[in-house]
Amino acid sequence: MTSRRLTKSADKLPAMSGLAAKFEQILGDKYLAGLWEDTLFADLLWTGCYNTTWPPVQYRAPSWSWAAADGYQRSFERYRQLDLSQFMRLASIISSSVRVSGLNPYGEVDDGEIAIQAPLVPISVTRDPVGDPERIRENNGYFAFVTKSSQQLHYGLLDYTISHETLQSLPVFALLMGRDAIVASYPSLLIIPDTLGVQESCRYRRIGFIKLQEAILGAEIPRWGDAYPTITLA
Repeated sequence: MTSRRLTKSADKLPAMSGLAAKFEQILGDKYLAGLWEDTLFADLLWTGCYNTTWPPVQYRAPSWSWAAADGYQRSFERYRQLDLSQFMRLASIISSSVRVSGLNPYGEVDDGEIAIQAPLVPISVTRDPVGDPERIRENNGYFAFVTKSSQQLHYGLLDYTISHETLQSLPVFALLMGRDAIVASYPSLLIIPDTLGVQESCRYRRIGFIKLQEAILGAEIPRWGDAYPTITLA
């Protein structure tokens, strides 16, 4: 998790620009707003800390970058280490791009997009009938979601301090990145249509991370070879 606090949240990427430039030379890789092109698939699977203001007060990075959040957990490192027998990719990254604010290619960014082809499952936030335990979880950023085919709960962790009531008013989707055979789940990005920037029908922004449990996903488990939609993450 990041621990350094900056005067302005927009300073996060510029503060790391020197290191990013050196690592780009060492790795021979392309830098994308705090992530790397060669490991982009796994790097997208970070988890937030539910302490970033919603809606964002100031643009600092694309929603798919950890730099967009105040603190994050390096959960993506686990997925870098899994082989194909342990993790089956469902998503395909079609393209990626970042537009920087000035001349420094490692500094502030104005925009960034990733085109991804992947299963998209509509989900909605809910509460357990017990009530109080759900509110305790929500105070820590863990919200309960259900799919259309099952009322059993999946828990997702939000990047932003979005209330339960606001979540109920948003069309939320799980973008299934792959199947984790070790824990029988689908690591997924929680996304919503992008209404904060350019409004396009296939443009979305990330708001959190969720593992959909294979045992309760039911009929919505994607079949291998299905034609998945292509969306743009901004």
